[in-house]
Amino acid sequence: MWTSSFVATGPGAYGPWLYYPHDTPRSKLTAIEPGSRIPGGLLALHDGRGRAETPVWIAEHRTLVFVDALAAPRGELLVWDCPALEQRALPALRDLLELPLERVIVSHGQPLHDRAAYERALTRPPWRG
Repeated sequence: MWTSSFVATGPGAYGPWLYYPHDTPRSKLTAIEPGSRIPGGLLALHDGRGRAETPVWIAEHRTLVFVDALAAPRGELLVWDCPALEQRALPALRDLLELPLERVIVSHGQPLHDRAAYERALTRPPWRG
């Protein structure tokens, strides 16, 4: 079952702009788009996979948080395959290495990884789910 990811902070809630009919949030959400600043010091980034997949940068913790662009189903961090992997996703994910990144959090599989694991994931065959 697919469920929306959203971040509730203070008086508002933030989440994706697209929902499946069975998964509509009960609260009104402010859509997160690449470039959106979210209260608490979070910044939504571009990962090349489309607007429904928006990683979040937590600068204070030097951490990237992903919903579906990466996964670690057997403990090894891998890029999740998508139709635009070579043309858009991998270049955008490589651009994120410009950040002072120390940690990566993913929602599928082992959740916490370091920068070296992220760098390796960008060179390995993608996970096809």
